[in-house]
Amino acid sequence: MSKKYSNIIFVLLFAVFLTVGAFFNPNDYEYQKNSDKLISFLRGERDIYPIKKRYQSNVSSNSSASLVSLVNNEKRKNLFELNSDSSFPMASITKLMTAIVVIDNYKLEEKIVIDEKSINTEGDPKKLVENDVYTVKNLLYIMLVESNNEAAEVFANKIGRERFIRMMNKKAEIFKMKNTKYLNPTGLDIEDNEETNTTSPNDIGTLVMHIINNYPLIANILSKSEYSIFNENGNLRTSNNTNVLLAEDSDFIWGKTGFTEKAKGCLVIISRPPNFSFFEKNYIISIIMGAEDRFGEAKNFKAWTYNQFIW
Repeated sequence: MSKKYSNIIFVLLFAVFLTVGAFFNPNDYEYQKNSDKLISFLRGERDIYPIKKRYQSNVSSNSSASLVSLVNNEKRKNLFELNSDSSFPMASITKLMTAIVVIDNYKLEEKIVIDEKSINTEGDPKKLVENDVYTVKNLLYIMLVESNNEAAEVFANKIGRERFIRMMNKKAEIFKMKNTKYLNPTGLDIEDNEETNTTSPNDIGTLVMHIINNYPLIANILSKSEYSIFNENGNLRTSNNTNVLLAEDSDFIWGKTGFTEKAKGCLVIISRPPNFSFFEKNYIISIIMGAEDRFGEAKNFKAWTYNQFIW
């Protein structure tokens, strides 16, 4: 390009700059706010959210409570809410906090023995065997992937069940989960007791954020549709994930299921947003509590989220 044309282009760009600048007052709040956003964007400190379509269809939910959130740069923005701050029974969603307390207090390669007291726990179609030995990490896989209640009790009994439960509630307090209460490490309904473990969708969203940012092992474990391990006795055990969505749709990357008579169907499911190459550090969190068809609800939320926003 000749010097003459370069000078012409420079003059034109300078004129555009002066013209645009004339319409903005540097002291104006909106101007400053947008400038700050631009600077943050250029520095890589981006908070990118999908744009709502002008005409949106409402999403329906047959659950007692639900929440759909977008995680972006360690922040969470709710896209849909139903009774999101009300407490409901959480069933085996409990085991997310059980896993956090285990990781905080046990060494992953530490050996742990299956005790007689723990294997009397109800609700497990695939029982553990007394005196079998596992590493803490392998027992975490069993507890989370197949949602094994006996494994949760083994962890709790190791340092004292009541102490372990206090630690769960203390962690919920630290995380500012104001609508959460743990009475046991499994989430099972308590016989002859109206109370049970309870939480709210927003509290679960908070918990999931801590898992994403500080406990990646939990997310990694819960991303497995199936996992096989040998225990320290040389016996092979294969765990099948109770979350069937992982095998059905690769957009769902990890999650945790729960079900009891009081809680009905519960599900936490994390999925990738559309255009994942652009939203590479973004996740969609769907939380469903008290549902007859938790997996159907999750699919419905995914379709709505994908179709009602411009990604």
